[in-house]
Amino acid sequence: MPADLSQVVNTIRAAANIPPQATQFIKNNEGLANIYTFDVKPGVVMVYRYDVELSDKVKNKSLTKGGGDDGKKGLLRDICFELVTHVFENTQGFGSNGKVLFVYDNRKILFTNCRVPALTCEITPDRMSEFCRKFLYNATITFELQPCKGSSHELNLNDIPSALCPAPHIQADHSLRTFFEMLTSQSFINA
Repeated sequence: MPADLSQVVNTIRAAANIPPQATQFIKNNEGLANIYTFDVKPGVVMVYRYDVELSDKVKNKSLTKGGGDDGKKGLLRDICFELVTHVFENTQGFGSNGKVLFVYDNRKILFTNCRVPALTCEITPDRMSEFCRKFLYNATITFELQPCKGSSHELNLNDIPSALCPAPHIQADHSLRTFFEMLTSQSFINA
């Protein structure tokens, strides 16, 4: 590690303009927390963010958007993950000849370790599990994978300062934080 952890934290805190800790507490609570430390190779280490769209074009209905109750959202997450995994396996890693790894939030956001081409394909009911077929009423689903439009498509894992907010009134780009959160919790997202 290049420096003492407390020095690194203080440097990041100063760069992000984080206010000092609160000192006047009404009550104290004990709790547990965990922390993951990442040792990213020096230099430029890139990940790529993509937008995923899964939709029934006949009904003009998206599986990656919309509300509903928590039970329905959970079912849609399972369906989306199953469909994205199907496309990944049947396109040799989204057209990368099996070189790509991905993390996915089971709705709209997918990160890869290398560039993949934009991809659009249809998933017919005969290629789905019985669970998906029944839930989707035998609909053909259109899968679209596009480079992210809303924020950075390319993220350098060593460029922490770009993910920090220079002033409290400026909105920070949370893409890097989102990637690390998804990387450490993919199994929980799928649960």
